Amino acid sequence: DEVSHTVVIGQDFTFFIPNTVTPDGDNVNDVFGAKGGGIIKYEMLIFNRWGNLVFSADDISKTWNGKSNNATGDIIQDVYVWRVSLTDIFKKEHKYIGTVTVLNGK
Repeated sequence: DEVSHTVVIGQDFTFFIPNTVTPDGDNVNDVFGAKGGGIIKYEMLIFNRWGNLVFSADDISKTWNGKSNNATGDIIQDVYVWRVSLTDIFKKEHKYIGTVTVLNGK
């Protein structure tokens, strides 16, 4: 006798965010943002050392160029605090806080 079953592997939740960005125009690690899968709601906030909001995003595909509100001009080499709130496909809420170091290699 023989038995067979179909196994369906569903989507899973993953989340990754780096701790350093080098927005120096070399097209390598020029923007800061998260990567992940199985995310249905997302919000990222980035603050400078004085607590001022310098970037916000409500879509995981939006990235930060290391400048206040993604403006043009000089990059301020510093350590910034980020906060991410998200909801995964299982409707579980996650909150993360961390830092990102902005290095200007120019």
